Amino acid sequence: MKSIFTPVWLVLLLLVHAPAYAESFTLESSLARAVEHNRSLKASEEEAQARHDEARSLFGRFFPMARVEVNAMVWDSDNEYNFDLSEYEQLFGQMMGTPVAMPPMSMVVRNQVTVKSQVMLIQPLIQLYKIYEGYQARRAMSEAGRYDVQNERRKLEQEVTQTYFAYLGAQQMVDSVKQALVQVQTFEKQTQDYLDAGLVEREALLKVQVQREELLQAQAQAEKGVKLSRAMLNMYMGRDLHQPIEAAYEKSPDPQTNLAHSLKAQQAVAMDKRPDLLSARSQRRAAKGAYNAAIGEMLPELNLVGAYTNNQGMGDMMLDNEFFGGLMLTWNAWEWGATYYQVKSAKARHRKAVKMIEAAEEGIRLEVEQKRLELEEAIQSHKTAEAKLALAQESLRLEQNRYETQQASAADLVSAQTGELRARNDQTVAAMKVEVARRALLLAQGQDLLGSPAKSESTQAVER
Repeated sequence: MKSIFTPVWLVLLLLVHAPAYAESFTLESSLARAVEHNRSLKASEEEAQARHDEARSLFGRFFPMARVEVNAMVWDSDNEYNFDLSEYEQLFGQMMGTPVAMPPMSMVVRNQVTVKSQVMLIQPLIQLYKIYEGYQARRAMSEAGRYDVQNERRKLEQEVTQTYFAYLGAQQMVDSVKQALVQVQTFEKQTQDYLDAGLVEREALLKVQVQREELLQAQAQAEKGVKLSRAMLNMYMGRDLHQPIEAAYEKSPDPQTNLAHSLKAQQAVAMDKRPDLLSARSQRRAAKGAYNAAIGEMLPELNLVGAYTNNQGMGDMMLDNEFFGGLMLTWNAWEWGATYYQVKSAKARHRKAVKMIEAAEEGIRLEVEQKRLELEEAIQSHKTAEAKLALAQESLRLEQNRYETQQASAADLVSAQTGELRARNDQTVAAMKVEVARRALLLAQGQDLLGSPAKSESTQAVER
């Protein structure tokens, strides 16, 4: 009886030789996967988490410091002091007018086991200013860390966008070249037959063969672009470099809509949304807080102190419970020389942060203008490429008619076909440049290409 189960070796053989499955990605799904799995972005999120925890760690310094001490000691024996008052019996008897019996007396100095427990609370007063300013500085750096994550995300989105359309364009070029090669090989065979029949010269065949080699060279270049861009795209998305990808092209809305608003309006949006600028502003606040905290270092330390002490086994002369409360002032004037220059250093860093923000704002305004001009240029280049493609297609049509009526050679037809292929590739490149330029302008304004997708767990933890 034959087994109805497929042998294990056959299943393994089918799995090994099964074709690799090409997962389909749109630009949006590529961006979403990259944001979720990119290692560099995850590293920036960990840095932001570290800054967030550092800021939270300083919050506890606002509260009083509690110190508990317990000392227990075991001695060889009790320490007891005995008084012999028999020598004073006669004296006291004369004073009292009657005989007095005075038994021996003893006093415990300490027991064999002594225990001293102390609880002390120290609440800083003047130092609260320094603690508060330091806490505000760390909070500002934590906020800057969140903006740094957003900035890294924008950079990643830009790199993924450029790579995605490079991969898509290279794929389209490969398909176009392959179609052209099929036709050229057909013309080459026909020309060879004509040459064998003595109808054409060898030069005609050589021209067709040169066109074929040029197409093979173009195919190699396009395939190289496909492999490199695919590897880069997989790297950004956290996948194996050689995993196949099927890119789906979804034509965007009219890019002219990105130019509907004025340059000043788009620059104003960038001033409000660019994460790198927002991070710089947070760092400026942090520098201001560090400067104020450095001033606090020059102030004396004033602490409110409260203590309770419990004594066990300390003898009859020691109180069992002791309470203390008061103020403790500490001021190390010799440190003023060092702290003075720390204040100057913090002030210089604050001035540096202010200057860097001014420079960043000018640079961002220029970048927005540059990306806007690049989009305008890309739109015009695309229109020109489409016009050239229409001309090349018409020239190819006329050359085909001439070839069919034997007014043109196969070499002339192949040359026209190569020109049409070149114009089509130029049009593809121009179309991809428009897509990239349109999104580059959005990123320059601080926009997120994914809108507001679900955030990763680490990012949510940083923002809490």
